[in-house]
Amino acid sequence: MAFVFQLLSFISLCLACFLMARAIGPMPVVDTILFYFLAFSGSVVVIGDLLSLFGLLSEPEWWLTAATTFALLLAVLLVYSGKRPEGPRSFREVISNTLFYFSASLGSLNLARLRYLYSEFSGSYQLLVVPSLVTLALIGVVNLVLVVFSVPHAGDSILYHLTRMAYYLQHGTMKYFAANHWAYVCHPTNSTVMFLYVYLLTDRSESLVQLVQFRLFA
Repeated sequence: MAFVFQLLSFISLCLACFLMARAIGPMPVVDTILFYFLAFSGSVVVIGDLLSLFGLLSEPEWWLTAATTFALLLAVLLVYSGKRPEGPRSFREVISNTLFYFSASLGSLNLARLRYLYSEFSGSYQLLVVPSLVTLALIGVVNLVLVVFSVPHAGDSILYHLTRMAYYLQHGTMKYFAANHWAYVCHPTNSTVMFLYVYLLTDRSESLVQLVQFRLFA
């Protein structure tokens, strides 16, 4: 049941990010990716900070409550805001609008533009572009496989990232505590909140917690 609560909170946060993006309007694909990245991460951090104040950081049902409340507040603001575009009147129109905004975002990324950018390189550099992109893609795939199918083994994860996350889970709060390593009390808590959220979202999978750092690499 805890996993279901956390999955629903993830859907609510995605909906909240969509509502924020809809209020802004169509954006280029790069801007869209960056916006969703920052909006989702920022929402998780803010909700985590609020839950920590009440000692509810380890409670999935409260994550769901906070995320759903946030999405509803954004929906209400859109409905009563004079700057909003006219809202959809049916589920079919919601899907249609979603596809429109997505296609508008991808509109700036087309083959003609990619060919133009490729032609801007000189002959010798053109020979390096494709192998470089292929190498980058292979490195990303290999790293993803290692993240998904191996337990955390990086020094910083073992030393303080995961141990601090475990402490926050046990106590339900991010209050400072006495520790024998400076990183416990000096590092910002944003990354730890993301670790904690993914840990709950993936039904307490320690391997998939590494996806937080992988997405930063990607």
